[in-house]
Amino acid sequence: MNKASADGKPPGYGKPQFRVVAFLVLLAAVVVVAVWVRQNVYASKFTPVTLTPKENVVLQDKLARLRQEEPLPVPFEPVPGKPLSPEPYTEEGANRQIRLSERELNGLIAGTPDVARKV
Repeated sequence: MNKASADGKPPGYGKPQFRVVAFLVLLAAVVVVAVWVRQNVYASKFTPVTLTPKENVVLQDKLARLRQEEPLPVPFEPVPGKPLSPEPYTEEGANRQIRLSERELNGLIAGTPDVARKV
């Protein structure tokens, strides 16, 4: 028959069952991993940003500044009898930096369908 302890309760009474606790911990871990996989691996589809006409004008101005090329220098005519002297290369005054906002960058990516599908 059942052996009772000194207080009259069966042995193991009041102690958490290891299997139940292990099962609950395992179940919680599986749920956490499933949520992480859903959020990071199977992310929602990219919805492109549509810039307003004003934002588009600002973006095009920035890109035009970046693409701006210096006008070609005047053709150099060497002076007969005078040796040529080298000139050091300089980019002084040639600012090629632009700052894009997150919205402008997303709009630029969305404007290129091939890139937009891969992001």
